[in-house]
Amino acid sequence: MVCNEAGQPYSPGVLSRYWAEAVEAAGLRHIRLHAARHTCATLMHLQGVLVAVIAAWIGHKDASLTVRLYAHSQFAALKEAGASLDRVVKICD
Repeated sequence: MVCNEAGQPYSPGVLSRYWAEAVEAAGLRHIRLHAARHTCATLMHLQGVLVAVIAAWIGHKDASLTVRLYAHSQFAALKEAGASLDRVVKICD
């Protein structure tokens, strides 16, 4: 949650406007705030952050929702796990 000077949460529209202004000022292509949130959660997931922690970070009350939304990142992790095993174990003919 991001709060203003009075300690009140910003509305989603205000946050999106601030985000768009910051992205433009940085000279980046347009990136929606929600896409940045999704990327953040996916990167945390790929780095091994516990799903319960990611859920709390992005405001999901139910970690199972987080699992459903970010399970696709498991494919890359599984592929890397297989590659790391392949580097260690060599099967000879």
